[in-house]
Amino acid sequence: MPRFLPWLDQRRPDVVCLQETKLDDDAFDELLGGPLADRGFAVARHGEGRWNGVAILSRAGLDDVVTGVAGAPGFPDPEARAVAATCGGVRVHSLYVPNGREPDSEHYRYKLAWLAALRDVVGAGPEAAVVCGDMNIAPADADVFDPDAYIGQTHVTAPERAALAELQALGLRDVVRERWPDRRVFTYWDYRDGMFHKDLGMRIDLVLASAPVAARVTAAWVDRHARKGTGPSDHAPVIVDLDEAPDGDIGPVVPPPSAPAAKRGANRLPQAADRVRVRRMDNLPDRPSNPHAHLRASDDDRDRVVDVLREALAAGKLDQVEHAERLEATFMAKTLGELEPITADLAAPDRAARPVAPAPSNQIELAADPDASFESVLDIFGGSERKGRWRVKRRTNVVCVFGGQDFDMTVATFEAREVTVWTFALFGGVNVTVPDNVEIRSEGMGIFGGFGAEHNEDADPNAPVVVLKGLAVFGGVGGQTASRRKGYERKKKK
Repeated sequence: MPRFLPWLDQRRPDVVCLQETKLDDDAFDELLGGPLADRGFAVARHGEGRWNGVAILSRAGLDDVVTGVAGAPGFPDPEARAVAATCGGVRVHSLYVPNGREPDSEHYRYKLAWLAALRDVVGAGPEAAVVCGDMNIAPADADVFDPDAYIGQTHVTAPERAALAELQALGLRDVVRERWPDRRVFTYWDYRDGMFHKDLGMRIDLVLASAPVAARVTAAWVDRHARKGTGPSDHAPVIVDLDEAPDGDIGPVVPPPSAPAAKRGANRLPQAADRVRVRRMDNLPDRPSNPHAHLRASDDDRDRVVDVLREALAAGKLDQVEHAERLEATFMAKTLGELEPITADLAAPDRAARPVAPAPSNQIELAADPDASFESVLDIFGGSERKGRWRVKRRTNVVCVFGGQDFDMTVATFEAREVTVWTFALFGGVNVTVPDNVEIRSEGMGIFGGFGAEHNEDADPNAPVVVLKGLAVFGGVGGQTASRRKGYERKKKK
């Protein structure tokens, strides 16, 4: 709930397919019925309590709801693994395919029989269809970080891939792989051993679309940002836009992973690593005392440590062996206390890994009508500024021609968890200052000008995100945190 509802407000999808809800229908309604209705979603859900559970949320209509897969076996009883409905003229199937557990096990055979029944159901359905969800199958070797690591494991065996291919033979197209045939794209990363930070994952969450639907695809990408932060799922959402793409064709993975592609045979699965002795590091400095040391480390906490180690290697503070040892310790760390000694003898006080302050409770006040949360600013041969306690709209359009605009959001209230500042600067400039806990991203372009924002390594995943988009021609668009801005001003005075 703390992550899901803000994600809905941020991405504003029309149809959402959920898997592994682990809620029976009454519990689902009690927990999510009100918030989803407030956001305009009709709901079709099929749950059973502790395990499994699927749902479809739609703002495009929800008709002819069917739960389960006709003719599918149970284990031993039928499980809540499928729900289908017609949304905006498209038959949508939300699926949580059985895991299979071990090749040639009873559960593995159950998985194959379940997929065969699913093929019959989809084949008998309408032409315009989408089959999506956690398929628990990587379609090809390119969809896992290292095929050698999966030898003897499920999800990659020939019978599983053959069953998936038979489903696709109905005319279903893998829209993500079709759009990004040669790119490294994963949707699942194990929680253990820093697999997400190393980008050692699998692509097992698929969107398969029939030809009439696939022809309408304008963007297909993995929202990797939703996998970051505190308390995430081990899967990332897959987003497919039909007819128009509000975020642009920005895939395949957003934001892209910073880790390079793994060399074949260089890594093993966490369950395999559990069977070997992990070598302890003996060259770390003493662990400093910290009242937050017992808190669980988040992905962003580890990312900050990785950045410090990378800079230390480049500066010659660490050799290759030391860097590798500390990087491994970073990925294995479970708490902030375990992270601290890794950089205690490297980082300056303002760069050391540390927990960030939580977002103030009044920092975000969602707009009652998100579609109405926008404003436009025009500066021609002049300048203006916005500062103090003001409300940042979900979208702000700015045009500066031989002029300038300064947005100081340091103590502002944000009407969305992600706000966008669209700018056009011609011989002009736009500057954006954000609170120290806010992430600011640059997704614009400069032509004979500059367009950028300084990465905020101390951003709180629960705080707002400011995205700068647009074009600067013989002008400049920039963004920074409040503390960085104060530092620049001090330097100017000197």
